[in-house]
Amino acid sequence: MNTVNKTLSKMLLILAFCGANLAQAGHISLNPFSTDVAIGDTISIDIVLEDPFTGAYAGDSFLGFGFDFDYDQTGLQFTHKTMGSAWDDYSDAFNDTMVVGSDSNFGIDDNGQSEFLLTTLYFEVIGAGDLFLNVFSDSANSANQGLFYIFNDVLDINASTSINVSQVPEPPVVALFALALGIMGARGFRKSAV
Repeated sequence: MNTVNKTLSKMLLILAFCGANLAQAGHISLNPFSTDVAIGDTISIDIVLEDPFTGAYAGDSFLGFGFDFDYDQTGLQFTHKTMGSAWDDYSDAFNDTMVVGSDSNFGIDDNGQSEFLLTTLYFEVIGAGDLFLNVFSDSANSANQGLFYIFNDVLDINASTSINVSQVPEPPVVALFALALGIMGARGFRKSAV
């Protein structure tokens, strides 16, 4: 009987340890590649998990991530994404989540990493203004969303950034066309005066 109680106590300790919440093991940052942006440019925005193991249990592993994103569709057009080198892309397998990545080796161990590049999103700039990008997850409504660790509950993602795109002055081609019209008009005026 005593052996059964010890075994049950150990199992309860393990369950309590695995079910305990951590404060926050890391945070997401959105890093635009360039801040000098014009209409017609293609921009890239890195989605980075900073301090991935801060506050995590010793020996924890980061398993993967899933999130949705929203952006200003009047000024940005999503073109594609590339996953960070550590991640396999499983986005097509999940209809309710736009970006899903996981490590095929069952997690990345805590080796003192300061950040992980999760993915890079690419957009074509189609309009001017203060354009936004929001990256978020809702783990309460989708089991595929959030940051996934072995010993931690799923952590939700919520990050945003904005990119200011100014109205672009008329391109040089239009200016050259106007100059050519002016020269032709001056020649025509000169011939009619002679």
